[in-house]
Amino acid sequence: MKKYIFTVLISLVTLNVGSLFAQDEYLKNKVNKPELKQIKNKTLVDYNLLKQTKGKVTIIEFWETWCSPCIKGMHHLKTLKEKYSKELEIVCVSCDDLEKTKSFIKKNKFPFTFIYDKEKYLKAEIFPHSGIPHSILIDKTGKIQTSTLPGFITEDVIKDLMENEQIDIPNKELFNSENLSEKKSENTFINFELRSYQLGDRGFFRTEFKTRSKRILTDFTDGYKDTIENITETTSASKNILELYQYAYENIPLTHFLYDEELNYINSHLPNHLYTMIFSSSDLIGNHYSILINQLNSIFGLKTRIQEKETEVLILDAINTNTGNITKSYDYTKSGTSLNDDYFRYTLSASYINSMLVIKALEDFFKIPVETEIPATDFYNIEISIEKDRGDREEVDVWLELFKRNGLILRKDKKILKFIEIEKSI
Repeated sequence: MKKYIFTVLISLVTLNVGSLFAQDEYLKNKVNKPELKQIKNKTLVDYNLLKQTKGKVTIIEFWETWCSPCIKGMHHLKTLKEKYSKELEIVCVSCDDLEKTKSFIKKNKFPFTFIYDKEKYLKAEIFPHSGIPHSILIDKTGKIQTSTLPGFITEDVIKDLMENEQIDIPNKELFNSENLSEKKSENTFINFELRSYQLGDRGFFRTEFKTRSKRILTDFTDGYKDTIENITETTSASKNILELYQYAYENIPLTHFLYDEELNYINSHLPNHLYTMIFSSSDLIGNHYSILINQLNSIFGLKTRIQEKETEVLILDAINTNTGNITKSYDYTKSGTSLNDDYFRYTLSASYINSMLVIKALEDFFKIPVETEIPATDFYNIEISIEKDRGDREEVDVWLELFKRNGLILRKDKKILKFIEIEKSI
């Protein structure tokens, strides 16, 4: 068997610290329509952004009702607002469904100013961003300091801004998948770059296929042949090690990977375990996916092997839209998922979700493979909240009945499936 040695370029990209915006950029110079609509007492009233934030440290927080990290961040910001009620203005901006937003505000009673950005003026024109939560931090002079995540805005940061001190927190960059891949040499057979996560990166996978003419010399006189070379290029961002392996094994479900507890970090979603990858290869040197597996094994110090075994699986036979919990969805702009579960409760709130995303949510809950033949071309809105008085997660039959009542029809089966075993290389 031939052995190939490939050069791997690893770029460790650190979090950018400092101002994301142009030097000394002020809110008043960016906002040319200060009159916005505030949600107050379940009605829309006028709100002047520049007037109401003048002389105060201000956080403009972009959020939506379905975004669990947004809600977590708002609880953190609430603590800051309660401590600095007069010095700090928190403006929460949403373009979500208005009635859902009103209901959320009434139920949660956060001490913030809530803006309804129906035309997406602030979201798209003034502070364009990729992914929420998204926090714009402004000092009391109106100078835009940075964009970041709410958790990085601490009490010390607020104090520094109140005292006109410099702050030093990570910036949240505007994610642009088109900028990930750079132009490569026409003679490159393989390129592999691995970069660390950068604040603002979003979960992303893209594979492109290209062909080009190639002349290959076969000896040093006049020997050559003309052929067609097929190039496969994969770009991904904000993916952990296990998700990279999942792609390399041609999207086998994550529940089909076997590894010891000491390797739990490969499925961690903490920032220091997330990567951006750019990988391209030519079919003249082998299969794209096999080469990628070897690259991942080498760079992460792991080895993998395929094995087959009989195992219990769940089959999603139907998604019932007659229970009141599930309806068909046709609005892709409302796509989003909020999931919470523990041993006695399971809550799934999702908009524009297809069968593939449903079985992924179910696999995360049951920790066993879930399969379906329901077309992924159909999309649903799902509002499920299940409570179970006693027992544990292993009582699968009880949970299956509860899911059935809520519109997800599942049954147990046994199948011989392919699994990927991952272990540390010696």
